[in-house]
Amino acid sequence: MKKRIIASDIPTAHEVLGDNGAAVYFETGNSIDLANKIRNIDELLPENYVELQSERLELFDAKTMAQKIETTYNTVCNNQ
Repeated sequence: MKKRIIASDIPTAHEVLGDNGAAVYFETGNSIDLANKIRNIDELLPENYVELQSERLELFDAKTMAQKIETTYNTVCNNQ
């Protein structure tokens, strides 16, 4: 992996990437802020950003997501 991530500061990006240092967020619609984040990405991300990204990936892997969907489906079906 080892990719630095810069994302728009929107709720969906925070949900997926978290707020623990796995990504850097720029103000939505602000090209100056985006440019500054690109220029300074190495200073803005913590040294362990790869590990932090891996932790986030585990939350959204296919098997984990399938289990969560199945649990939700079963809960909804059993409550009818």
